[in-house]
Amino acid sequence: MAFYPRVKGMRAEIEDMVDAEIAALPARGQFDLVEDIALGLPIKVIAKIIGVDESMLDQFRAWSEAIVYSLDPLRTPEQTEQMIQAGLEINAYFLNLMAQRRTDPRDDLTTDMVRKQSDGAELSDAEIAANLELLLSAGNLTTTDMIGVGTWLFLNHPSEIAKLNDDPALAGLAVEEVLRMDGPAAVTTRVIMDAREMRGCPMKAHQPMLVSLHGANHDPDVFEDPDTFNISRKGPPHVAFGGGQHICLGAPLARIEGKRFFLKLFERYPDLRIADQPNAVEFRALPLFRGLTRLIVDTGR
Repeated sequence: MAFYPRVKGMRAEIEDMVDAEIAALPARGQFDLVEDIALGLPIKVIAKIIGVDESMLDQFRAWSEAIVYSLDPLRTPEQTEQMIQAGLEINAYFLNLMAQRRTDPRDDLTTDMVRKQSDGAELSDAEIAANLELLLSAGNLTTTDMIGVGTWLFLNHPSEIAKLNDDPALAGLAVEEVLRMDGPAAVTTRVIMDAREMRGCPMKAHQPMLVSLHGANHDPDVFEDPDTFNISRKGPPHVAFGGGQHICLGAPLARIEGKRFFLKLFERYPDLRIADQPNAVEFRALPLFRGLTRLIVDTGR
């Protein structure tokens, strides 16, 4: 898979991008953490990895937000039309980008993918385009949610901010605890492979089912004191990224971004807090997912 080595090789560059975005935030006063960094940072990172022209970032953000309507069973007819149109436009863009990279290769993931295809990998143009579309849309939106909700969690537990600042080595565990405590994907779907029964509930082979990732990550039989946010927690792994063949493709990238983001944000703003104003916190109304549309914070300076 081309994505994992590409992300690994760009780790230092990704961390530099996170640092630069945090440095560009206001030195004091109040700002909207979602609008001012959580929305923009992940799409800049994934666009850089894929090889998207920076002048297209606003368009890609719009496409991503329209495509995510596919996950909303309550979407309006207008939103369905926006979703379809965005899907057509982004697909055409990537097919064109792939054609460009075949004649003008660059140091990016799109070039990696078309090279693998030319070297004999069983990948059609449609499959490459679909994977690039998935990375661009799902990869940046869920990371936005992780950053926003994770910051909100920290601000509601200031002792954990102090703990992280006292011991920066906890940054990796902090990301895992954010994902366990309140991950971006609340629910996923699976298909039963064979007939079985669980706690008296019969399940048929090939039957689809909804699975609560949030419920699994708060299972008291697995996690000690599961409803407590504790960034030094060790023990069983969470299932926020799924597992096995269903593991989230973007997990390594999300971990790099999250680890650097929380470490550097609270290093710069050790006294950061939620602003004392109405509607400072607003959660997004998207079924099955957990994210913020607003998080007004105060630097405490």
